[in-house]
Amino acid sequence: MQTTDGQTYYGELVGIGAEGVAFETPQKRLTVPLARLSDVSRVAKPSVPDDKPAVWIELTDGSQLVATQYTVTDRTALIQLTDKQVVELATAAVGHVRFQPFNPELASQWGKIVGGEAAGDLIVVHKKGVLDYQPGLLGDITDTTVAFTLDDEKLAVKRSKVAGIVYYHPSGNKLPAGICQLVDASGSRLEVSEATLAGGSLQVTTPAGLKQEVPLDQLAAITARVQYLSDLEPESATWKAYVSGPNLPASVARWFRPRFNEALDGGDLKIGGTVFAKGVALCSRSEIVYRLPPGEFKRLTAVASIDSRARPDGAVRLAIYGDDRPLLETDVSGTQEPLAIDLDVSGVRRVKIVADFGANGEVMDLFDLCDARILQ
Repeated sequence: MQTTDGQTYYGELVGIGAEGVAFETPQKRLTVPLARLSDVSRVAKPSVPDDKPAVWIELTDGSQLVATQYTVTDRTALIQLTDKQVVELATAAVGHVRFQPFNPELASQWGKIVGGEAAGDLIVVHKKGVLDYQPGLLGDITDTTVAFTLDDEKLAVKRSKVAGIVYYHPSGNKLPAGICQLVDASGSRLEVSEATLAGGSLQVTTPAGLKQEVPLDQLAAITARVQYLSDLEPESATWKAYVSGPNLPASVARWFRPRFNEALDGGDLKIGGTVFAKGVALCSRSEIVYRLPPGEFKRLTAVASIDSRARPDGAVRLAIYGDDRPLLETDVSGTQEPLAIDLDVSGVRRVKIVADFGANGEVMDLFDLCDARILQ
């Protein structure tokens, strides 16, 4: 467990609630108020469920579920998670559902669709590398069809043709923020309004009304007033070579892809004499877009520098945008001291980080954005 002032504790999780997170350490029982909690993580990573995800669901409270099945009957969704647990939830609590994995370009298109304003439900289809959508009214969903009413015509759309669906929700129905966020081994992220520990599992309730059991051996992390960007799933993450073309091997793109909580070579994130456990490693030209989770996040802080492996060489042009509005534009080189970043992100829904080509093109541009986090 880490606190906002940098202290670290090791122990057994014994409780969680509005008053804080309780740990049994070798010395004593310790309760850390949520206002001081940075994050809780396991010493050993939990094993990932065997079932592969086939459905990605976001609730109206910002919770993100990784699932294998999603069906709807009479406005009640039945969701089978990757650990085979089945949960029920009214579709009024569901924001959007994705039925296909997306590459970065499609992920960017999807983000614009779900982030836009609509006058009704949306059904989204994938046609030749482009996402297209139609407004209407969603109905029952089976393993094979999606019921959809378009201009008073009732359709049964083959589910294999549907990339995703977006439920309409009137503006102004703002849910209360959770007390913390829980991440499980599958990658699901739950906004927590209530949690009780019993029988080796956390019984979690989210602000949208989802009730889910999370076994402690499947608990990956708990975060509170601090959210590390490297622990969030980016909406899109892309890399472009200095000189690119259709014959660029896919292995090159995989090697230079953005890395999270590790350096580009898979080792530790290192700036000067400091090793960072959290951060994003980028090689120009890279671009990452995050849709910020619910909560009144006000600041984005980070330490930016060329990685120690490349210094004193390396240079990038760093730009950070909030809802496409420039928040920071600066050059970062291997001869400079690390740059402390502290930006106002009040009211921002999306953050885009661009590590562009610097003065030396793409030579030794191993760029680290360490301890990148948003704070309430």
